[in-house]
Amino acid sequence: MSEPITVVIFVQASRDIVYALQLIEVYSDSPIKLFVVDHLANYEMLKPLIPARVSIHMIRNFKFNNPLYVLIDAMRLRGVFIKQFLKLRSSKVFFFSNFFDYKTFYFVSELSKKNDVSMIDHYGVTRSSIPSLSLIDYIRKIIIWLITFKAPSFTGEAHVPTFNIERYGIKKVDDVEIVNSLIAKYQTKVHLNQKSIILFDLIDPEFLFSNYDDVIDSVIELFINAGFLVYIKPHPRAKISESLLSRSAVHMFESNKPSELIDFSNFDYAVTAISAAMCKCGVTKKLFSLVELLDFHNSDKKDEYKNYLKELDENIVFPITLSDIKLELA
Repeated sequence: MSEPITVVIFVQASRDIVYALQLIEVYSDSPIKLFVVDHLANYEMLKPLIPARVSIHMIRNFKFNNPLYVLIDAMRLRGVFIKQFLKLRSSKVFFFSNFFDYKTFYFVSELSKKNDVSMIDHYGVTRSSIPSLSLIDYIRKIIIWLITFKAPSFTGEAHVPTFNIERYGIKKVDDVEIVNSLIAKYQTKVHLNQKSIILFDLIDPEFLFSNYDDVIDSVIELFINAGFLVYIKPHPRAKISESLLSRSAVHMFESNKPSELIDFSNFDYAVTAISAAMCKCGVTKKLFSLVELLDFHNSDKKDEYKNYLKELDENIVFPITLSDIKLELA
């Protein structure tokens, strides 16, 4: 009888956690190696969730404030590869993004020589190549090449380091859906004894809107005055204002926990500015997007986000004024 195929999964961001857990369930008969890149909080979240047949490992980050770290990181990555991956043959390898993360790309590009490697593209982000590199781009490119011997391109307005997966025969898997029956056992059920709303917060909203904090404060105040508890699901890298957290009726979920691992079905309302997470959260009564209440720095973006949310869920309500929300709650 042949040996079961080893499965290797790289978790690069908190958004990957739910997809990694789904892969663990799909490959329930296989030994699995789970590697968490950079983020200790993701490692600590996954460790108590995963079954015993899954080994979990942390790959820590280095900061390049000293040129010597470039050499150290190059040696460290090769040491990890020799210890963890050198003997792997015909394994299934999964990762989730070819943006930014040179460490994961070093591993998967080397693994692709003798293993079946796939990128699960649940982000669905596409960026155009930039026509010319800045001096900073060249410096970053040289640093990454010295560490990995892989040269990235740079894409999008932010000049994001991007690795060419086609060059290494890596398959891209699009349109991946979360199957609730596979991840149900990992979900946290929220038990409520009072009418409540869930607010899906954003990271760096000030880059999109000029009045985000004022609108959120006003909307939360309306719900609290109507007798609701307010729960906030923050973005993993978002900072929540102290004025919100100081209110006794406001509670916050763990930022690093993916929304898919929380059962929101007992909530009365879901509210967001533009977060797509709201559209799949399981709240059945009413979903509010605050797009019409927000002042966009780029007015063209308003219709873009509104249409995007409508495509995800045609039942989303877009109140024009705070009075519309107040009338709904009356």
